[in-house]
Amino acid sequence: MNCRTREELETRIADYLLFCYRGRSAARAGELSSFLMIDRHALSRLAKRLFNLTPKAVLTNMQLVLAARLLRDPTIAIDEVAARAGFGVRRSFDRAFKNRFSCSPEAFRQA
Repeated sequence: MNCRTREELETRIADYLLFCYRGRSAARAGELSSFLMIDRHALSRLAKRLFNLTPKAVLTNMQLVLAARLLRDPTIAIDEVAARAGFGVRRSFDRAFKNRFSCSPEAFRQA
């Protein structure tokens, strides 16, 4: 895996989130490095260079952006949104979402 741009890394992280959804597992930065076939330290350097963030922060940001997009579709249950965005349990999704958007997923959907 050789990502040179933000877009390339974002695409690979999106692939990883789909992998997590299919396996119904929570997204984890350590597992992301394995998925990308890159050493954890190399992933840290790459995330720092491309995003000026840690791999965990990049992953969480992408999860929340995906969740916000999915919440715009009222036919997708919020539990399903959490699963598709790679959150292992609804509670962690609710907490992360509220920290980022200052409202619950339900309130975001209604706004």
